[in-house]
Formats: sequence, structure tokens, C-alpha cells
Amino acid sequence: MNEQTNMELQGTASTDVKISFWKSAAFGLGDFGNNFIWTFVGSYLMIFYTDVFGIPMAAVSLLMLIARFWDAINDPLIGGWADRTKTPWGRYRPWVLFMSFPAAILALLTFWAHPDWNTSGKIIYMYLTYGLLVFCYTGVNIPYSAMTSVLTQNTDERAKLSTMRITLANISIAGIGIIVIPMVSSLGGGDAAMGYRLTAGIFVTVFVLCQVVVFSTQREVVAPPRKHKYPLGLQLKSMFANKPFLIAFAGQLLWGFFIHGRGSMYAITSSTCRETRASCPFTIWLGSYP
Repeated sequence: MNEQTNMELQGTASTDVKISFWKSAAFGLGDFGNNFIWTFVGSYLMIFYTDVFGIPMAAVSLLMLIARFWDAINDPLIGGWADRTKTPWGRYRPWVLFMSFPAAILALLTFWAHPDWNTSGKIIYMYLTYGLLVFCYTGVNIPYSAMTSVLTQNTDERAKLSTMRITLANISIAGIGIIVIPMVSSLGGGDAAMGYRLTAGIFVTVFVLCQVVVFSTQREVVAPPRKHKYPLGLQLKSMFANKPFLIAFAGQLLWGFFIHGRGSMYAITSSTCRETRASCPFTIWLGSYP
């Protein structure tokens, strides 16, 4: 065996890392914490804007439309910047840790109502805080999602990491859909603005702690690949000729409909029960609404 082959085998062995159950669970806490912000925002922010902050529904709807275009811009920006990052901690771990702090602050500010402001001031505040929140949250979530590929080159171990991540994410998504309204009611004591603010404070604390755990327990062992530039047309042609990619794309699209549809149902159910005080599936389990 020549020296070059021996070095290649050693390099492969050093990146063929076995992930323990607890280390994979610590990695999955990243998405568990992420949803304490994003599920909260996606399911309840429109209610907060209209019913607590007093912002017209037309302005809120326009914001959500613009935010989707903003997502299409900042996602590849963050991804490109993260890929080019070089630090002693790796490419992606610093993003997960350091972007979690501004994301947490902005999430808290997003749920900080100022109902006494004029309409123009409310709308400007809404656009600034939400737009910056989307950017900073992307700065955590995109690098976190990319970390799976750099923690090990063992495909079974990567599958273990992805499974743990999805499992803990679903637990937090389901749990938040149940606990938000009782928390807002209990913490606010009849003051919905205070209830949302304190609930957001608790959620962002959980979010930051989870990202600290991810940063502290994970190590990037896979070196960045050599860069190659391909024409956009060739990339698109390869994408649409890749059946596994198309299946994954369709699944992600359906998952998006499911997540946002469920968030809309939370909003509708919450609003209806608050107005009627009638018995419904949520009031049976959760008590009265704020």
C-alpha cells in the first residue's frame, strides 16, 4: 500500500464518525429549540398583530407575502456565507451559536406590543422586527441544517442525526400548539400583550439554550469539498432528471402545506374560541383563552 493510499484511508477513517445516542439527541435539540421560535411565530404572530398590537389585517397579509420573497433572497445568501466561513470551530457551528442571540432578541421584540402607537408606527415596527427576525433565524437554521453533512461521512450515522432532529422537532411543534394559549392566559393575567411578551421570553430562552448545547457537543470533522462552478442551466437540468430529488421536493412541498395549514387552524380555532368562549377541542384541554 503506497503512502498516498494510506493517507486517504486515514482521512476517511477520521471522518467516519460513530454518533452516540446522546450526541445525536443533543444535535436534535437544535431543531427542538428552533421551533420554540418559528412555530410560535408561524402559528400565533398574525393573531398577535391583529388582536393585540392592533395592526390592520391588510398590512399583516402584505407583510407575510413580502416575507416569502425575502425568504427566497436571504436563504441562499446565508447558505453561501456559511459555506465560505472559516473559523477554529468550523463553518456552521459559529452561525448556530452567535446568530441565536440576535434571533432571540428580535423574536422578543416582535412580540412586544405597542397598541398606543399610531398605525404607521406600528406597521414600520412590524416590518423591521419581522424582517430582521426572518434573516437572523435563517442565520441559525440554514447552517444548522447543513451541519449533518460535516459531523460524519457515515450515511447511517447521518440518517440517525436526521431522524433525531425530525423527531424532536415534531415534539416541539405539537407541544407548542398546545401550551401557547394557556401560557399567554396564565402569564398575562388577562393582559394579552404581557402574556405574549412573557411567553416569548421563555421560548427564546429555550431556543438559545438549545443552540448552546448544539455548539458545545458537536464537532465538524468533514473538510469542505473543492469548489466547482456549473452553469445554472446544467444545474436545473440535473435537478429535474434526478428522481430522488423530485420526490424529496414534493415531500417538502406537502410538508410546507401541512405545517402552514396547521398553523392557520390554530389561529382560526384560537380566534373563534376567544370570541365565543364556547367549548371546543382546545378549551376542553387547555382552559379559557385570553
